[in-house]
Amino acid sequence: MTEETKLRLRRAQTLLVLPDGKRYAVHNCRSGTMFFANAFCLALLGAMAQWRPPAELFSEFREYTSASLAEQIGLLLDAGAVVAEGTAADALDRRFKRIWPWGVLSAAYHFAMRDTRFLSGKAAHEAMVGLSEESDSPPLIAAHDAQFTIELPAFGPDTFPDPLSAVMLRRRSCRDFSAQALSLEAAANCLFAGKGITGWWREHTQVYGELPQSLTPSGGARNPFDLYLVGKRVSGLQPGVYRYCGWRHRLAVVGELEYGFAELFGDQEWTEPAAAFIVCVANFQRTGWKYRHEIAYRVVCLEVGCIVQNLLLAATAQGLACVPSGAINFVRMESALGLDPVLQAPLMSVALGMPESGESGI
Repeated sequence: MTEETKLRLRRAQTLLVLPDGKRYAVHNCRSGTMFFANAFCLALLGAMAQWRPPAELFSEFREYTSASLAEQIGLLLDAGAVVAEGTAADALDRRFKRIWPWGVLSAAYHFAMRDTRFLSGKAAHEAMVGLSEESDSPPLIAAHDAQFTIELPAFGPDTFPDPLSAVMLRRRSCRDFSAQALSLEAAANCLFAGKGITGWWREHTQVYGELPQSLTPSGGARNPFDLYLVGKRVSGLQPGVYRYCGWRHRLAVVGELEYGFAELFGDQEWTEPAAAFIVCVANFQRTGWKYRHEIAYRVVCLEVGCIVQNLLLAATAQGLACVPSGAINFVRMESALGLDPVLQAPLMSVALGMPESGESGI
């Protein structure tokens, strides 16, 4: 049997096709490649839902010459729309199908986030000027019309005497950091508030396993987030990247800090003076194992808000400057933290440091 007869082809399992006028845009959401196709190209892709040797395709599409078909197949291979059995592209395609718990629609969103271009400083301001000239901002609060007739007791220490209320009222996003180092104790308190494990649920362990209990809620107690400390000036720690273990309340060394903060966090200039960042990394496999519907991807993304708010309140209670941010350069962050780009995603971060005197933030 020759190598040509051994060859089998199949379309990639992460394709999305969108109409674009009289043609079609074909996206491979995993690789990020895109090309335009005609109806014949789509028919050829449709014929390769399962492994097919080229000879079968030549026989099925007899109205086309073998040379034109071979050329089209070669273009599809180059574009990543078709994979050849046994190749590196095939291995990546199979791995995605094996470990991604949901379908291609959630995968498209997952991979589309990775290469976002962020603006900072003057460029960001100019972009906002352009938006304001184009149209007015929608109202940022609901209208206070005649329907709102029931007065509520005022929120504050008198009606909510727990010290938590004072911390909640003080919380502000502050981007003005001093050159002072962040204490390891302050960093540890923030980490524990975000994902410290306080106990275990041990009923029906043969079905569910031991489920971690923490200071933040988690859908099905699946605990899909890990926290990483990316530190530049933390007392007692060398500058570097650390992974937090919530049940032992310890740090593991991941590696050296090979990037500047701005390189990791959306090219935002304000990030450089911060002492450290806590990065919230989702592990979608933990939740996807139990919840197979694609809405579970959305639930994981929403869960990060609960964690970030705890981090911010813990930082505020300790008098730290802190600010949350979703501006993350995914590819660099995946490299710095050693993440799996299919199963994991750095969704949010919190910058930490000591505030400049008198700064309060917004």
